[in-house]
Amino acid sequence: MLKDVGKFLTSHWDGHRPLLLGYSGGPDSKALLYALLEAGCKKLHLAHVDHAWRPESEREASELRQEAKSLGLPFHTIRLTLPPNANKEAASREARLAFFRSLFEAYPFQALLLAHHAADAAETALKRVLEGAHLPFLGGMEPIGHLHGMNIWRPLFSVAKEEISAFLEFKNLKPLIDPTNSDPAYLRARMRSEILPSLARLFGKEISDNLLLLSQRAAELKAYLETKTAIHAPRRGPWGLFGHVGNLERMEARYLLQKWMDIEKIRLPRTLLEAALNATRSNLPNRWISPRIFVDRGHVFFLSIAQPSWGTGTLRLQPGSWRWGDWTIEVREGEGPVFQEREIGWKDVWSGRFTVQAPQGWLSMPTAGMRLRHLWNERKVPAFFRYRVPIVLNESGGAAEFLTGKNLHGIGSHFILVISSHSMPTS
Repeated sequence: MLKDVGKFLTSHWDGHRPLLLGYSGGPDSKALLYALLEAGCKKLHLAHVDHAWRPESEREASELRQEAKSLGLPFHTIRLTLPPNANKEAASREARLAFFRSLFEAYPFQALLLAHHAADAAETALKRVLEGAHLPFLGGMEPIGHLHGMNIWRPLFSVAKEEISAFLEFKNLKPLIDPTNSDPAYLRARMRSEILPSLARLFGKEISDNLLLLSQRAAELKAYLETKTAIHAPRRGPWGLFGHVGNLERMEARYLLQKWMDIEKIRLPRTLLEAALNATRSNLPNRWISPRIFVDRGHVFFLSIAQPSWGTGTLRLQPGSWRWGDWTIEVREGEGPVFQEREIGWKDVWSGRFTVQAPQGWLSMPTAGMRLRHLWNERKVPAFFRYRVPIVLNESGGAAEFLTGKNLHGIGSHFILVISSHSMPTS
């Protein structure tokens, strides 16, 4: 085991930045701690989460603090208070990650080290299979990962539980034993003590190694799909996120849709996910898949829960900076006809900040009777987006709109408008 940990550090640690170890004091994290120290890793902080599930947990946290002090290592701890009626396992996981993330913001850690080992990876793979996860997501765990802005390292990923136990015994290390880890009230404990042993017994052979292999192959497939789809980055704006997948293989498109749904925290039944894929491949317009998912000609839109709003009524265009709803409209003087270097389009508008030329008049939201449909159809403007962006009405009753840019090119412009959303995306 020492060899595995030392090799991992040599391959990944830069030797300068500190590392953060998630430390419960249990068998796995204790073995990892002392293996790291023996491998020469001294720039190490310990982070302990007291879940407050057991009366003795507060005393144990104090003991671990003393252990860290004796080793000369910085020790960080938090005692959780979960909301009433929360799913304890899921809520605790989110709280742990938030705690680790807060430490990353305070210290220049290179990575968060977790003590997951081969049996944990096998359990996760089986759990994902039984939950019906798609192929690239069967693994769940990887030796090297990234989560919430943190590098996640698992140096024991391929190490058997028996090796960890042997290391602890050889070093005469006494880990804390948390009885909740064997409490069948929790799914992980049931998988460890009941489900996996029962399956192995009924199958007639040990299955953990094969599940670990499945996890590794799933991770390879995920990495392959990530590489294949890397150039298909989505575009984000105040209305949400969209990307084009119409020209991809179905497996590649499915991977991106699942990845983007995860980013947007959208959950979709498998039937609707496949319906979205069918819609992208048909290249047809105007397909609502769910209240937040719209497909148009191979583009998939994931709409924000809070949509930006424009001002009420109209806004007379005159030089200055104006707040209109959730938007700032900067109006600058133009000089005669202005020719844009290129026509803007609905994708520019989607970004939440765009510059256009405009005639004298006022901003107003479009209505169905303004005879703009032929322009929007010609330029393939997504139908749901057409009435979410204002137009410029002039004194003679004409209208200039921004989603195609066609009727803005070379117009007798009096103004340059810089339009920006107050809810610009941060990622």
